[in-house]
Amino acid sequence: PLMVEPSAQAAGAPGMPPPSMGMPGPPMEPMPEEESKGFSMCPGTFEELHKPCKDVMPPLFEGIKLVANNGLSQNFQISHTFTLNSQSSGYRYGTTYVGSKHTSPTEAYPVMLGEMDTSGSLNAQIIHEVADSLRTKCIVQTEKTEWEAIQMDAAYRGKDFTASTMVVNPDLLTGSGVYLLQYLQSFTPQFALGSELLIRRSASMGQQTIFSVAGQLRSDRWRLAATVGSGAIHASYVLKCNKTLQLCAELESSPRMRQNTLTLGYQLDVPQANFSFRGQVDSNWTVASMMEKRLVPYPFTLQLCAVMNHQAQATRVGVGLTVG
Repeated sequence: PLMVEPSAQAAGAPGMPPPSMGMPGPPMEPMPEEESKGFSMCPGTFEELHKPCKDVMPPLFEGIKLVANNGLSQNFQISHTFTLNSQSSGYRYGTTYVGSKHTSPTEAYPVMLGEMDTSGSLNAQIIHEVADSLRTKCIVQTEKTEWEAIQMDAAYRGKDFTASTMVVNPDLLTGSGVYLLQYLQSFTPQFALGSELLIRRSASMGQQTIFSVAGQLRSDRWRLAATVGSGAIHASYVLKCNKTLQLCAELESSPRMRQNTLTLGYQLDVPQANFSFRGQVDSNWTVASMMEKRLVPYPFTLQLCAVMNHQAQATRVGVGLTVG
């Protein structure tokens, strides 16, 4: 199934997910830390607006999950993922390659990720900085032997702005697909505004055009971001209380569909004990939490999570172990 990109979600547009592999993902802009000279003027991309809030929320799963990572070299890593739950169970083989072109201490290109299950279904993506400040990405999905989806995007990061474009499932013969243009401009190091134009074409529904606006306001301790589109609102707030505790709030509203969800979350890190705890509660009476413990000196990470919906009286529990 297709995912909704964070920026397009407020506009109700379909997107496509990166593969979930239990391995290091592509490099992303970190949440800004306090600097003596303030923030960088570059505002980041649309898809990074709500990422700091999403990172505080617990990455929940159901059932039993075992992930074994094996680094074959400085640049290449493989992973084996075994899952057992009520929805889907099986085995996935994943690979990660990170190139030697370093653009910062935490970023290197190209990045190639791939994952395949026992049925032959494939998730893969390639991220590369083809020129200074120009980053491209291609994501491909197949379902067994059927072509499922493709997404291609490019983002140019200027000194005080970011311009990006995205194409999802283009069909040159019929002209169908989803096309996005995004622009984000910093007016000060703390304040940025931008807009997004989404065009969706299909043979059955014709053409739909959706316009959205977005903005972010940040300091060294907190970040506020919002995206407002046709009939949808997405807002997020992150507060860094201290070095170990972060709080967040997220609002997803669709007045047209009469759906509103408010989620509150937190992340508590205890470095001395190699321990991390995340939790969230939303307006649908769903409570979730996740505990992560690194079993030093062994290369093991234990994960325990649980989700309970009081209204539906449904509970899900997950136990995971990552090796390497």
